[in-house]
Amino acid sequence: MSFAACALGRFPFAHTPCSLCLQGQRVNISVHFGNDLSDAIEVLDEGCFTTPASLSELDKIWAEYNLAQEKIQTCYNENEGNILIALRNEVQQKLCMAVEVFILEVDELPLNKRLKTLQDLSTSLEAVYGQAKEGANSEEILRKFYDWKCDKGKEFTSVRNETEASLQHLVAWFQSILKVFDLSLEKSLTSQDTIGDIDEILEKTESHVCKELEISLIEQRDADKEIILNTYSQVLQKICSEKRLIAALLSKYKDSCEFKNQMIECLNKSPSVEHLLSIKKTLKGLKAQLRWKLVEKNNLEESDDNDGSEIEKIKQEITLLRSSVFQEIYHEREEYEKLTNLAQKWFPELPLLHPEIGLLKYMNSGGLLTTSLERDLLDAEPMKVLSSKRPLVCSEVNGQTVLLKVILILKSEVIQRAAGYHRAWRETKEESGLLPLIFLFLCKSDPMAYLMVPYYPEANLSAVQATRPLSSEEALKIMKGVAQGLHTLHKADIIHGSLHQNNVFALNREQGIVGDFDFTKSV
Repeated sequence: MSFAACALGRFPFAHTPCSLCLQGQRVNISVHFGNDLSDAIEVLDEGCFTTPASLSELDKIWAEYNLAQEKIQTCYNENEGNILIALRNEVQQKLCMAVEVFILEVDELPLNKRLKTLQDLSTSLEAVYGQAKEGANSEEILRKFYDWKCDKGKEFTSVRNETEASLQHLVAWFQSILKVFDLSLEKSLTSQDTIGDIDEILEKTESHVCKELEISLIEQRDADKEIILNTYSQVLQKICSEKRLIAALLSKYKDSCEFKNQMIECLNKSPSVEHLLSIKKTLKGLKAQLRWKLVEKNNLEESDDNDGSEIEKIKQEITLLRSSVFQEIYHEREEYEKLTNLAQKWFPELPLLHPEIGLLKYMNSGGLLTTSLERDLLDAEPMKVLSSKRPLVCSEVNGQTVLLKVILILKSEVIQRAAGYHRAWRETKEESGLLPLIFLFLCKSDPMAYLMVPYYPEANLSAVQATRPLSSEEALKIMKGVAQGLHTLHKADIIHGSLHQNNVFALNREQGIVGDFDFTKSV
């Protein structure tokens, strides 16, 4: 074997573990010395958003505007209300200008692009370092990281320079060896003319290469790990902080655009209650027709020579009129909801300026109270079986069987409790785990009120278990619904106080719901 071949066989990368690590060196160095964290900090520093100058002024004026709105909302005197409305309108004009400036400033900012950059950055870092530990936000941690990185960089640079020098020395040795075998040279060289001792050169080269790889590949010390992880935690905190700022800006931007659009709409058309009044007028006419038909039916039934076909015809007309009445009542509720939304967000003066529509009562009841429904308009029958504790009446509304629960004295506290329950149900409706309340209405002919709820015959848990007990799987589904119902009430700070088998319903043996309770009693 030639001398050169022997030297190649002894080359440091040929028989050492170092050769297996070269491919992963670059990635490991990046993580080992926190290069990825440095890059992340650079991204955060270079493109970091600061709070727009217009936001501070906007927040200040918006706070004034909200205060003006609250004063109008709690005012019950029309003259005083007009003064407050005028003051609110002045603040509103200032807010319109501030909103316009803010929107223009935010339009110039690439918020969504920056948000994606931050999300990608946090995702890539979390893939390497995992979940960050909790820690206080401190610039001292970053300063310590930069000092540590600088020291590590100097150490690594020194080792790399030594490696570079030894490799160059090895290359020079090989070049001199090649000249020994180059017959084209006028004066051939001998092995004595080569540069240095190959054993010493190879030993130094192997030592320097392995040292460089060891620096980047050996496991970090605990102190180094702590610096890296603390810095990672700080970087993630900065990312989250900027993401929160962008989210707040986008939210404020959305509110500002909504406010601007609403103000533009108000310039063209102020809120009107005319449609609601029109619905009420239609309802009044329909109810008068219904009452007249009910009188006609009673007269025919009481007459000696009653005509069965005529009575049947009137009954059909009564059914159609009842359906029309409820259709208009639901239209009325939709209009009330629109006005409630306007009153809560933009025009709190609506109940004050239009007391005739009873918007405040509707809002206080959570949308449950209606003044358009009356007991005598329904074809109702007493439910003696279920009326052991309080009077119950059964009726049918648009094909749905309902119960009317009699409330003897309708105090404001009763309305508040029923409204709280109704609001809790409205948050998620079918997913709430609660029995829905349909309407709360007064009775003009006697001093009572009625709470309308769906009627599920033989669906209460007591009846179900008595006829065909639930299987384990069915019971689990029912109890899941009951737990959801109690959770819904708990979130709304409502204590049920009347949970028993007769007040838990197993709908189709698949869905469990919690029934309402006596709102006249405080728990």
